[in-house]
Amino acid sequence: MNYTLPSNKFNCIITALVLFSINIFGQDSFKVNKWNLNVGYATYNIASWKIINNEKIYKTAGNIRLEANYSLTKTVDVGLYVGYSKFELYMSDGAGWYFSKKCHTPFFGLNCNFHLLPYLLDKDTRFDLYLTGQWGGYYLMSPSYFFMHGASIEYGYGAGLSYNPLKQIGLYLEYHRGRYFFDDNDKLRYGLTFKF
Repeated sequence: MNYTLPSNKFNCIITALVLFSINIFGQDSFKVNKWNLNVGYATYNIASWKIINNEKIYKTAGNIRLEANYSLTKTVDVGLYVGYSKFELYMSDGAGWYFSKKCHTPFFGLNCNFHLLPYLLDKDTRFDLYLTGQWGGYYLMSPSYFFMHGASIEYGYGAGLSYNPLKQIGLYLEYHRGRYFFDDNDKLRYGLTFKF
């Protein structure tokens, strides 16, 4: 009878699953009076698009955001965020010619997260599952003769998931619905999270 050892791929998967199961309950995620710092990235639609197959496809611009959240209870964090984008705006001169201008755009606002896992698990875990809400705005630093200029509000709600492979450093992913820059109704944000 021939007996063969499992493949290296199988061994790697089993080892990863064992380490993952040991690692999953090694976090102080349900503690109060802690800070959580997120550095994230998302894209925003801008006021320019192409028509492809009878569908309007918007051009996008990147948005970098820094969030600082403080845990009031095991389930509630509140905080602030600031961000930055450089939007390219287009304007007609009235004679059919269009010109563009890149505009610095700072973002700012309030953040609130509601953590779900403390209701489902008795132990701390390196995973976090939460609902999130944000209310804030941005200031479009375009010339005053552009139709899009000055301050405007943005707000949204959504859900997030984070995983901390290290005790204080991890990755997060959030999906939001709401009112964002120029016909943008949803947002996918991802990045690094730091817990203190």
